[in-house]
Amino acid sequence: KYTGDMTLPSNAVHACLVTSTRAHARILKVDCSTAEKCPGFVGYFSAKDVKGSNHIGAIVKDEEVFVEEIAQYFGAVIGVVVANSHEEAVYAARKVQVEYEDISPVIISIEDAILHKSFFPDVHCIETGDMEKARKEADCHVSGSGRVGGQDHFYLETNCTIVIPHDGDFLEIYSSTQNPTKTQNFCASVCGLPASKVSAKCKRMGGAFGGKETR
Repeated sequence: KYTGDMTLPSNAVHACLVTSTRAHARILKVDCSTAEKCPGFVGYFSAKDVKGSNHIGAIVKDEEVFVEEIAQYFGAVIGVVVANSHEEAVYAARKVQVEYEDISPVIISIEDAILHKSFFPDVHCIETGDMEKARKEADCHVSGSGRVGGQDHFYLETNCTIVIPHDGDFLEIYSSTQNPTKTQNFCASVCGLPASKVSAKCKRMGGAFGGKETR
C-alpha cells in the first residue's frame, strides 16, 4: 500500500491548496466568504496562521510555505482549505477569490534577466587553470549559443500526506517523500515544534526522481 491507500480515521479532514493564477503578482486581497458557506467547510489557513517559520528550503530557506505578499510563479501556494471530504475541500478551494496586482517587469528568459539586471545574489563557481592564457594559445576558437527545453520525469504516484495529531502536540506524518528527515524538520519548523515532536514515515513510493525530495 502507498500513502494514498491508507485508511483514514473516521474524523479525518481533507485539505486542498489555493494557488496563484498569476505568474508575478502582488496579493491584494483574499476573500473566503463564499468558500465558508460551502458544504463541509472547516477552515482556511494562510501565512498569518503559521505558528513557526513560513520559510523552507533544502539548503537556503528562501521559499515561502504560503505566499505572504508576492506570488512569484503560477501555482504558488496562497492558502489551504480544509473540509470534511476531498470533494468538498476541492469545491470550497475553488470558491476562494483572490485579488491580484500584476508586477512589471515580467522576466521569462535569460535575456530578460540580463536586460533588467535580475540576478541571484550568490555566485558559485569552480575554477581551474588559466582560461585567458588557454584561449590565447588555442589553435581554434568555437563559440555559439543553444537552447534546451526543460524536462522532468513523471511519477505515477502523486504527492500525498496524512498527518495524525497525538497528545502533547506530537505529529505522526505519513507521506510520499524521498527524504523523511527533511519532512520532519520542515514540518517541525513551520509548526513551531521541536523535531522530537514530529515522526515522519514513508511506506513506499511510486516514483519520485527528485520531485519528492522537499515535497
